[in-house]
Amino acid sequence: MKKSIIIPLLGLLGTAAAHAQAAPKPGSISPLLFEATITTENAPQDQNLPQGSKRRTFTVNSVRLVNRDILEAMRTAPLLDGTITGWSIARVADANGVGNLYAIKAGKTAVAVPANLLSQPVAQGTATTGSSIIPATGPARPNLIRKTYATMAVKQGSSTAAGTQTIKFGTLKIGTTNHVIQTQIDNFNITGDSFTGQGIIAGTYRTQRPALGNLIALFPGATVP
Repeated sequence: MKKSIIIPLLGLLGTAAAHAQAAPKPGSISPLLFEATITTENAPQDQNLPQGSKRRTFTVNSVRLVNRDILEAMRTAPLLDGTITGWSIARVADANGVGNLYAIKAGKTAVAVPANLLSQPVAQGTATTGSSIIPATGPARPNLIRKTYATMAVKQGSSTAAGTQTIKFGTLKIGTTNHVIQTQIDNFNITGDSFTGQGIIAGTYRTQRPALGNLIALFPGATVP
């Protein structure tokens, strides 16, 4: 069983009190668990045999690619604050469920994960079950499961993803206002290439149960997820 990733949301979102006079930015944070293996082919090795024959041997090299590696690449870029300590990766979305992948850390503005390192899956086809309450006014209240085929980018390559997206909603009170927030949980198996076709990738992309909050501490000013 995989361990859950726990993000200290009070630290990430609690500083929003300092922005109490600003318009709230209700949304959700879904911690990402990304694990993959990139396999590349080594140069073939020849061994001479009798009578002018040779044996050609093919081997491969495999390396792991996980959240930490993506953060380290962002640190080197440099996109972070010189260290990966305290940073984590999550899908951060607005109240309508529209979002992206970000590196987040308490007291820091969220930093978008570069698409050439890792992008979120983009659905190309879905088969949906469940129901959604659509009120006369206000946002929908979905309870849906979507079998999904998607495309995504991993480490300068293109991949396909197959799995499910669970679409639900939650209610968050900020001040005296209740906000309906659409949430999304992704669970995908991925295959494809990386390094512009030089490596074969296989792995999993999973977001965990979303936490609702006022995202203003992560997205100050006019910025939104």
